[in-house]
Amino acid sequence: MDHPSLVRESILDVLNSYRRLHGLKHNDRFTTIIDEVHLRDGFEQELKTTYDLGHVKVFATGSSSLFMVEKGSFLTGRQTFIEVFPFSFSEYLVMKKIRTKPSDSHLMVRHIEDFVRAGGLPEYLKTGDPGYLTTLIDSILYKDIGARRGVRNMRVLRELLLIVSQSCGSKLSPRRIARILGISHETVREHLSAFEEANLIHTIRLKGKVAESMAAPRKAYLSDTGIVHILSPTVNIGCLVENCVFNKLRERGYNPAYGLVREREVDFVLPDSCYEVKYSDRVNLDDVSHLKDLKAKRKIVITRNQSGRVDGVELLPLWRFMLEDKV
Repeated sequence: MDHPSLVRESILDVLNSYRRLHGLKHNDRFTTIIDEVHLRDGFEQELKTTYDLGHVKVFATGSSSLFMVEKGSFLTGRQTFIEVFPFSFSEYLVMKKIRTKPSDSHLMVRHIEDFVRAGGLPEYLKTGDPGYLTTLIDSILYKDIGARRGVRNMRVLRELLLIVSQSCGSKLSPRRIARILGISHETVREHLSAFEEANLIHTIRLKGKVAESMAAPRKAYLSDTGIVHILSPTVNIGCLVENCVFNKLRERGYNPAYGLVREREVDFVLPDSCYEVKYSDRVNLDDVSHLKDLKAKRKIVITRNQSGRVDGVELLPLWRFMLEDKV
């Protein structure tokens, strides 16, 4: 829908032209994929009409997730949202044409760390151009969030995202951030909400009773570790790995929370398992002792390359976890 030749053509006109070209009757079913649909004014009404007329299955894609969600309210009951995730580690290995024999598994540590720093956005992986990621970030901040929400101080948006990227996996304090940026904590909350709606960040709650969970501070992660690394090159590998593990759990369809046991945090708690990130080759009993009190069928500590078990807790190298199909 961003093609110049389609400026004066409605979506319905395009579909009717397709029918004429292929000699299709109105009741003949076909599938259409409409890309960058959000660039067409009134696309939601046209899609609604297309759906109501029937006989066409539509996949409407767009790079502005915030706009798609906002306009999606017009299509309630007629739509299913499908989130397209960045490349997985296995897809990254295929793209980079990396093949490793079982006897060379020690090389996987270097490959997974390269992946964690690069992230999984295909265009960036293909070109290696940092300018692509910075342009993408600016587009989301200025066009998807700033322009649509009428934000006047764009500097604050970028500085807020920088703060979040430097503290990925840490508890967010809107009041403290507000003091740093010189704005109200309500504005901080609004901007963070916009980041989340734009699929730029994701936040998780404390595992527990509803009141306790809502009162506790949230932890934030970015949707791609490559963006974290571009915004904050000095962020340590441990934070990037934790963010990477979170993204993988989301990709598998989970909505993790974080836990609190013996006043020690547990990074990710799922209905029947928990994950703690200790990105080291030497995980000891003290690192896992607090996990004993958690009621979970599977307790996993993500390591750099250490395998085995410690006091009933499974030690799993990051690269192996990233290649697993299921939790």
